[in-house]
Amino acid sequence: MLIPGKRIRRGPSIISAVLLLLAATYFGGNRDFGAFLLGILVLPALFLTLLVCAGMEIACKGNATELRIAAMIALMSPLAFYASAHLRDHLAFYTWAITHRGQLDEAMQKDGIVTGWASWGMAGSENDSYLVADRADSIGSVGAAEKWRKQQGLSCEIVASKRVWPRFYLVTTYDCPFDGVPLPIN
Repeated sequence: MLIPGKRIRRGPSIISAVLLLLAATYFGGNRDFGAFLLGILVLPALFLTLLVCAGMEIACKGNATELRIAAMIALMSPLAFYASAHLRDHLAFYTWAITHRGQLDEAMQKDGIVTGWASWGMAGSENDSYLVADRADSIGSVGAAEKWRKQQGLSCEIVASKRVWPRFYLVTTYDCPFDGVPLPIN
């Protein structure tokens, strides 16, 4: 139990738990294939480091409160990994909307592609996503997005659709970028 006014020292187990949490947040929110491969190595290594630090503190009869705090931080890592992957596009959209208010207002008036959003994958098997506006607010499923795509006269099959705001979606194509729509450089 924490005693008011008593300070918890930041020992190796807390530091390694915080590093694990930060790494989980970073690797969960990153689409880059190189980061994925690096994450496969880094996350287990940080977890093992945390276990070794905690084991050493237990062997040396370290501070139990510090070990509990480190355990709580470490247990948040899988949640941080999942949350950063799930919230990445929503947070990016909110940031984009704040900085591109004119383009957002214009996009609300018509259906269509607003801007290229992201591109990830390896050469020959790229995924490209686009921010699109749908005034009917009805393309939350892949089937509905495919109907919308055909109405818009777009050539590439949509393989995923995610609603990020009312009437705004991120649609993803697989290895087929929409012609004439520039994608951001990663």
